[in-house]
Amino acid sequence: MIDMKKQQNVPFIILSGILIIALAIFTAITAVDISEANSAIENEEQIYEKNEEKLARLEALLLIEDELRQSFDALNKLLPRQANEAGLIQHINRLAEADGLDVAMIDFGDRVVNNNLNEMPMSLSFKGSYPQLVSFIMNIAAGDRLIRIDQIDIRREEATADGITIDMKAVAFYR
Repeated sequence: MIDMKKQQNVPFIILSGILIIALAIFTAITAVDISEANSAIENEEQIYEKNEEKLARLEALLLIEDELRQSFDALNKLLPRQANEAGLIQHINRLAEADGLDVAMIDFGDRVVNNNLNEMPMSLSFKGSYPQLVSFIMNIAAGDRLIRIDQIDIRREEATADGITIDMKAVAFYR
């Protein structure tokens, strides 16, 4: 009779063992899925935080949009569509004459072509005084053309007390 009860319990024990193994496998699969889901959630949270930061920067830019547009328009006016060497020579001559500088030389180097901001290197030479040079540089900075001064060499003229010779390397920009 005991053998009979044992035989009746064997299928139940086998089924219980199979059920326990199946539950263990299901639990392991679920744990892996949960881990992957947590990893995906963390990744999405990082993306969300980065997007929040971008949004904050964009909202800050929106507050100064009018100022940025005005600055952009002002810079666009300083960048002609073509190099226009003749117009640049006239511009430099006009500024130098207004400040009392004598233009000794204007020489253009090889152009550097970029996408939206092309460069036209130039060498300039003037005769005048320190105050005239300072005034000329200020007028270049406030002028109608975007010009960057890269180098200034100043030599004192021995014939006059305040006379100097100015050699300048600069770059004029255009689109």
